[in-house]
Amino acid sequence: MASRGVNKVILVGNLGQDPEVRYMPSGGAVANITLATSESWRDKATGEMKEQTEWHRVVLFGKLAEVAGEYLRKGSRFILKANCVPANGPINPVRKNTPLKWW
Repeated sequence: MASRGVNKVILVGNLGQDPEVRYMPSGGAVANITLATSESWRDKATGEMKEQTEWHRVVLFGKLAEVAGEYLRKGSRFILKANCVPANGPINPVRKNTPLKWW
C-alpha cells in the first residue's frame, strides 16, 4: 500500500508579545500571536555554538482566540499542532515564500 503522506505541523516556542485579540462583526474572536522557535547547533569548523530563531505569525479563531487572550502573555510557552495549507490558494512554485495558514 502506497503512503499518501501526512500534513501535520508541530511548532514549540515562546510568544514574542502579548496576543492581540479582536472581535469580528459577527462576534467571533480573532487573536494574532507571534511565535518564536529556535534551533541551536555546534559549528563544525569553529566549535562555536550557533542559534537560529524563526518567527511565525499565527491567527487563532473562536474560543481558542479568547483563551489565548486571557491566559497567554509575552514569553509564554506555546505548542501549535495543525495542518498546513496555502494562505492564498495553491502554492506558486515560482514564488518560494508563499504564506501558509495553520488549521
